[in-house]
Formats: sequence, structure tokens, C-alpha cells
Amino acid sequence: MRVILLLLTVFALLPFLGTHKAYAQGKTPPSLVKIIHKPSFSLPLDCTYGVDCWILNYADRGPDKDGAETDLACAHRTYDGHKGVDFALPDLAARDRGVAVRAGAAGTVLKARDGQDDHFPLTEEEETAIKTARTECGNAVLIDHGDGWQSLSCHMKRGSIAVKPGQKVKAGDKIGMVGSSGLTQFPHLHFGLTHNGAVIDPLTGADIATPCGRDKGASLFSKSLKIAYEPLVITTAGFKNAAPTMEELEKDSAPATKLSASGKSLVFYAIALGVREKDSVALTILDPRRKTYAAIEKIMDKDRARQMLFAGRAIPENAPLEAGTYTGRIVVKRSGKDGKDQIFEKESLVEIE
Repeated sequence: MRVILLLLTVFALLPFLGTHKAYAQGKTPPSLVKIIHKPSFSLPLDCTYGVDCWILNYADRGPDKDGAETDLACAHRTYDGHKGVDFALPDLAARDRGVAVRAGAAGTVLKARDGQDDHFPLTEEEETAIKTARTECGNAVLIDHGDGWQSLSCHMKRGSIAVKPGQKVKAGDKIGMVGSSGLTQFPHLHFGLTHNGAVIDPLTGADIATPCGRDKGASLFSKSLKIAYEPLVITTAGFKNAAPTMEELEKDSAPATKLSASGKSLVFYAIALGVREKDSVALTILDPRRKTYAAIEKIMDKDRARQMLFAGRAIPENAPLEAGTYTGRIVVKRSGKDGKDQIFEKESLVEIE
């Protein structure tokens, strides 16, 4: 009888003995592992990613050895304290035409704020007032997705918030419109995620306290969106009859499809996100016979979140342009640590009449 009781006791203790052994080896026993559900998010705004919206800034992963803020790839497409990703529109014209902000996943609205003005450009006085009032996020919606997950959408257009606290939403439901409210210099949607209060990088599903380069998790955006880290993006390229300013392109960057052969000049322009110091940038215009009409090449002297570049030539009054299709091309070359160059390029066409 004592033998039987002893055996029963040993068998009863086996699971706990296994657990103790796992802890002794520095492992979490399978029976105690908590499976964390990670939701999948749809694109939180009405655009075609990579065509008319792009990530301008990634989440901040902390400073590198030189004190510069780093993104998930240990590069610098971020800024100090940035707790999410910024989906930028091409210009103010796109904002004014209207781009809906959508719930990235099903959930319940916890908070909603409206009534904050849209700004462009943001003045020093407005920036000070926003910081004093602690309304940096502008018009915003906070959604609870369950299991400790929450999403925050910021900088929406004044008067556009379409939901109220306590309201249930489905993935894709409209919650507002992209704007430029709060502390922002350009129309975009800030999309942030938290899990049980910890700020999460949407591109990896990891806590942003994780140093850059150490997390290999998958993006929390739907795989079909193919949203992945991009070291540099050329968002816009086109032609004008005069050299544009950045302010003009921020208002409307849409390229012309036709231009006059007797204009003052022919200029090819482009806007790039994530330009870095020592990048080699070349812009070329080819005439209808594929001969070089104008070209420039330069080495970037500093990192820039957004950079406008252009190349062109004046058109003599007595010598209008040859009619036909002109091609503009920008090529950015970046030297890699492995000795291999990264190439980023974009082309645009214009018909000269």
C-alpha cells in the first residue's frame, strides 16, 4: 500500500518537477507559456501604399553610439520620441481632396478628439500653443482592440472625426480624414500601437524599447499590403516650365503631362524621403531622341527626412524645344556596409507640344 501511495505521489509531482527543472535551466516551461495574440491591421487610410502614400517616419528605437535617433534598421528615418509610423500624403492638394482614415482592426472607441485647427505651415506661436495645451496629436481617435492592444490615429482634419467613445468599429470603418492638426509640418496620419501600455513598433510587433536590429518579428500590417522598411523612397517626379520651390510642391506636387515648347525652361524635379549624407544623386533629362538635354549630379551633405531636387535648362526665345516625349530620371546611389551599392530610381515622362 505504501509503495502504491509513493508511486502516486511521484507521478503527481512530475509536472511540477519538470517545471522546476525548466526554471533551473532558465527556460519557461511550455505549460506556463502565455501565447500573445498579435492582431493584423489593414491600411489605416484610403490610399494605395507606395503610390500616393508612404511612410515618412518610423518609430524611434533610441540613440546610436553617436547620439542620433535610430529606426528599426538602425538608420535615421525617425526622430526623438516618435512612437509610431507616419503615413504621408504627397501634398496639401491630396489632403484637401479628402483621404479617409480607417480603423485598422475591429474594436471599441475609447477616446475621440476634434476641434483642433489644421496648420500649414506651422508657426512658432502655433507650435508653442499646441505644446502648452498638450494637443500634439491633434484631432485623434484611440481604439481598444482587445487583449491589451490599442491603436492611436493622430493629426486628422478638423471636423472630420466620425466616431464617438464607446462606439464599436470594424476594420475599415471610417473614423476621420487625414489632416494636419496638432504638431505636424505636413499632412499625414500618425498611427501608433500599444500592448498593455508598452509602445509597439507596427513594422515588427516588438516593444520600441528593443534596440534597433535585434527584433526579427513580422509586420503587424496585413501581408497583402507588403508594408516593409524602406531606407529611401522617391515619392514624386515630374516636369514643370520653371524651377519649383519646396513650398509650391508641398501644396501641389502633381506632375504635368503636357508642357509648351516655348516655355521659359524645362525642369525635372523629384522628392525623396530618407536621403542620407554621402548619397550620390543624379538627375537627367533625355530629349525625344534619347540624348541628354540636362543633367546634374551631387553628393548629399547631410541627412534629410524630405528632400526636393531638380535639374533643367532655360529655353531660348528663338529656339523652342523639339516637340515629343521627354524623359526625366532620378537615381540615388548609396554605398552599403558590405561594399554593394543600393540604387533607388524613378522616371517621369512629359509631352512637349
